[in-house]
Amino acid sequence: FIIGASVNRPQELILGLFNKARRDRLWSLAQMPEMVAELYRNPASGFLHAEMYTDVPAALFGRPTLMVQYWQSKEQLMEYSRAKDNKHYPAWLAFNKAARQLNDDGAFGIYHETYVVSNSESIYRFMPPFGLRVAAKRLAEMEGKAEDTAITGATASAWDRLGVEDKAKATMEGFSDYRSQ
Repeated sequence: FIIGASVNRPQELILGLFNKARRDRLWSLAQMPEMVAELYRNPASGFLHAEMYTDVPAALFGRPTLMVQYWQSKEQLMEYSRAKDNKHYPAWLAFNKAARQLNDDGAFGIYHETYVVSNSESIYRFMPPFGLRVAAKRLAEMEGKAEDTAITGATASAWDRLGVEDKAKATMEGFSDYRSQ
């Protein structure tokens, strides 16, 4: 799940101090850290991990923020987004109410993209805890499994890890197997 926002008119940050609808919109955008903290505290939510990619100075001048979230299922993501007893719901209501009051003036933008992934492949070598690796570790811990249960072998190829059976069809033309060199 990918979510983010953009400040399309930086002067809104100042104007927000003087107008309730603008202030409410700023408040709703500022709730993301609290929402993520709430999710980490509640393993039953299905939330596994989040990575935030934000260049704050650039974000203040129109460049969108980007947060990647890892969830156990789309159903758990949707359940959280609609549950009235969590931090997301009041923030979502406040943002939309303010947008209506301000005639959707476009000063701030929000977006999300939802992906359902049935299979994945990743490699983390000499990397700090990051991304899907952290999500997989958290899931393994929640299920009481050893951390490395998702690893199928140190020498397995990407095709092996993805479960591709017909390697001939999956091979890119002109790409030689580096292990045979």
